[in-house]
Amino acid sequence: MIASGLKSSADAVVWSLVLIGGIAFLGVLVFYIRRRLFTDRQQSPEAVLSLQQLRDMLAAGQITEAEFARLKAALLGIPESPAPRKDRPVASAPAGKARQHETGQDPM
Repeated sequence: MIASGLKSSADAVVWSLVLIGGIAFLGVLVFYIRRRLFTDRQQSPEAVLSLQQLRDMLAAGQITEAEFARLKAALLGIPESPAPRKDRPVASAPAGKARQHETGQDPM
């Protein structure tokens, strides 16, 4: 009777260790799969265009100047400048300077 009690206790310890090991293995497996999936999405070498490829696409008419500027900024890591708002007037030259340019005369 004592021998059968020890055998069942030893079996329980062995199977507990097997279960814990299996859970740890699955955890590590999930970690590596997730890491691989997310790094492939962020750093895919095929998806990244070079600056020369962008220039070629612009020259071939495949993209517009605005698209080129946006893609170039994204490629170089430069944040895009916000587009000018239509409700805010754009600052212009002082009136005296504008008249001087129009008339070709110095106001002084």
